[in-house]
Amino acid sequence: MAPAMASGKLDAQLVPIGILPQVQELRKSEDHEYFMASIPDAWIEELAIAGTPEDWAVAVERFVEAGANSVVLVPLSDRVPEELELFARHLLG
Repeated sequence: MAPAMASGKLDAQLVPIGILPQVQELRKSEDHEYFMASIPDAWIEELAIAGTPEDWAVAVERFVEAGANSVVLVPLSDRVPEELELFARHLLG
């Protein structure tokens, strides 16, 4: 998540939650470690679904209740096969 935020790839997602100006300010440092350490947990909670399958269900429901028409789940790039299997098993029944 942090590398995508640092690169600007998530800027469109940062606008609606109101944190783009703060992220842009952090980018000015050009210090990757500083950027990573400075990201508040609340930002990650707004942008990511993580934890147990039960946590996923609660987070997906939170996005749906907030008006999301769809929720996209993207597995971590280094564990795609395992995480896709977990998604299928726990979210699809």
